[in-house]
Amino acid sequence: MKKVAHIENLFPGIHDYAERAIQWRNHIHRHPELSFEENETASFVEKILQDAGFTNIRRMAGTGVVASLHQSDNIPCIALRADLDALPICESAKNKIRSKNDGIMHACGHDAHTACLLAAAHFLIKEKNQLKINVKFIFQPGEEKLPGGASLMMNEGVLDNPEVMAIYGLHVTPDLQTGSFGLRAGPFMASTDELHIKIIGKAGHAAMFGTYVNPVYAGSVLVSQCMDEVTKKFSGIGSDYVLAFGDFHAHGATNVIAAEASLKGTLRTFSEDTRASIHSFLLQQSESIARTTGAKIEFDIRRGYPVLINDENLTKKTEESLSAISHNQQVIKLNRRMTAEDFAWYSQKVPSCFIRWGTGNTEKGISSSVHTPEFEIDEDAMVYGIAALLQCVIQHQ
Repeated sequence: MKKVAHIENLFPGIHDYAERAIQWRNHIHRHPELSFEENETASFVEKILQDAGFTNIRRMAGTGVVASLHQSDNIPCIALRADLDALPICESAKNKIRSKNDGIMHACGHDAHTACLLAAAHFLIKEKNQLKINVKFIFQPGEEKLPGGASLMMNEGVLDNPEVMAIYGLHVTPDLQTGSFGLRAGPFMASTDELHIKIIGKAGHAAMFGTYVNPVYAGSVLVSQCMDEVTKKFSGIGSDYVLAFGDFHAHGATNVIAAEASLKGTLRTFSEDTRASIHSFLLQQSESIARTTGAKIEFDIRRGYPVLINDENLTKKTEESLSAISHNQQVIKLNRRMTAEDFAWYSQKVPSCFIRWGTGNTEKGISSSVHTPEFEIDEDAMVYGIAALLQCVIQHQ
């Protein structure tokens, strides 16, 4: 691992922790588990925390783990969060470190998030006498699956006793190079809702027009009209959104009109008000189309994660802190992202800052996107990730 002198000067011995973090990450990567099934991963995290000397460790939301450095009831508390779950993806045989669980892969970097947070916990417990704040280390399950482990842990009081005054999260970003960080204050990542639509018509022979109600036709009108009308009504009002339909099934034939059809889609917005307005509009449109086509339309909007909002003041402060460890003393101001994150649940409750952490390295050929079989991280990035988490703590001292 390449040593970074200015980070070592800030945090003496950090590269030793980074070496351990690489080994922890490799272990977790080889043994990935799907959302809400992270039993072995949670046990591994507990053991590493126990080895560091933590005694205040508890399980939450089934496979979530929380540890605390509780110094006093009279000082503030902040939280650092990592996620534990992997994805149902078959890993590329070309990757240096590969999953041993067929069809499951840490293709979103949660193994690296967890390893960095473990290393930060190890570092901070050794320096606990210097801390003037309490710190919670949150290892949450199920970021990749609704309703999101963050919401479940919040329901069980993870932000309480003591009350968390600020929370930070870190996420691998392969399109940022090692040593770089990216931030954006305000609405940063979109809300996400799943659209599940069942269209009930009347089956029949295609040649016998007038004897059937075609759910394919009704579904086609629904897609076309919703896309057109939502664009007319909501574009140009300062609230970006994405409405898209990606699945349409009817199981008929060239001359067979099926009795039912199904549609699936997604809605993403950067405004909770826009989100609610589009929900209402889509339901109204489906009712209108049902009347005109004669079909019955069951339009199920499954609410996902809310908008992720980075607190303005906290993000500005974090930008200054990250500049001290970035390889070029510059933190990149990012555009808003239509992708979603369940860290958004925390951001709706307490001041939050979600950091994009550069883990790509074009010189090493490490550039594949997350959620792909070829995804990897640059191991030299690990020390930057650990240092970023430590800076988040230090800035509250």
